[in-house]
Amino acid sequence: MFLVKPGRLWMPSVFFVALNMFSQSALSDHEEACDWGLKRVIALESGFRGVLPPAADEWNHQSYEVLGKKDGLKTWLIRYDDHFYRGGELESAKGAHSLAELGIKTVFAITCINQEREWLESEGIKFVDLSFDRNASLDQGQVRHIVEQLSAHPAPVYVHSVGGTQLGGVVGVIYRLSNGWKPDQSLLEFAYLGGSLKANYNTLKAVLKALSPAH
Repeated sequence: MFLVKPGRLWMPSVFFVALNMFSQSALSDHEEACDWGLKRVIALESGFRGVLPPAADEWNHQSYEVLGKKDGLKTWLIRYDDHFYRGGELESAKGAHSLAELGIKTVFAITCINQEREWLESEGIKFVDLSFDRNASLDQGQVRHIVEQLSAHPAPVYVHSVGGTQLGGVVGVIYRLSNGWKPDQSLLEFAYLGGSLKANYNTLKAVLKALSPAH
């Protein structure tokens, strides 16, 4: 977790350098150059596991809102904007009710339990299976399919993996990039909210190749 200390002022620049190295190497396939940047980023990643993430920080022009823990949902919930929310999986029917109270119309499940569809449909919420594996080598067609799915169903949408931090965060990167965010800014938000760039390296690499303006 980021702490407010005298050294806090240099963290953004170090972070941007590391993320820049990551995104550049991912796009150009220079694996060795990326490794150094990833090691630097690992030291700064927040790695939340159920702990409430930090509020959006003005130095990166971040715009998400931490809504905290909701009944029936695992971990926390984050609102990116009026269209996109993400967080943890549903633990009970109360989770579906919590999402309905927020006005969620569609839930995209990267991981789901058997009863989830039933819980959601009982609240009038559409369920969409968006499953993919962290170690999968996504091709451009698969990444663009996710983009299409996010806009093809009624909004607001809620995206979840198990805890919402890793694979749910990857979809958050996809959403940001498809809405004009720069790669470094999108990856910084991902890591700032506890996502691991190292653990999700292959998946994020495919995302950047598919959605970077250079491609």
